[in-house]
Amino acid sequence: MNVAKVTSIVSVFTEIMLHDHRREDFVRFEANVRDFDEITECHLVSGGYDYLLKFVVKDIGHYQEVIERLLDRNLGIEKYFSYIVIRRRSSSTGASRQVADR
Repeated sequence: MNVAKVTSIVSVFTEIMLHDHRREDFVRFEANVRDFDEITECHLVSGGYDYLLKFVVKDIGHYQEVIERLLDRNLGIEKYFSYIVIRRRSSSTGASRQVADR
């Protein structure tokens, strides 16, 4: 199904860096993220930031509203970077099928 033909949606990936890195900070952040239907994925990652979130929203204004609501919760977000998806490739790849077949 081509969702873009039915409705217009925007996917946004957001890198989140927390100010503090105690276990309770991560637990609190993750618990609060569950309250947002627009956040469809939440990954704790290694590297230059702490979390990679995927937002699915109706438009960029909607994304801004959601991220502001998340920031208003004072969860210790030090900074965030947003990446708007311009084009989505098929979610099925040869590599993921090979891993699934193992």
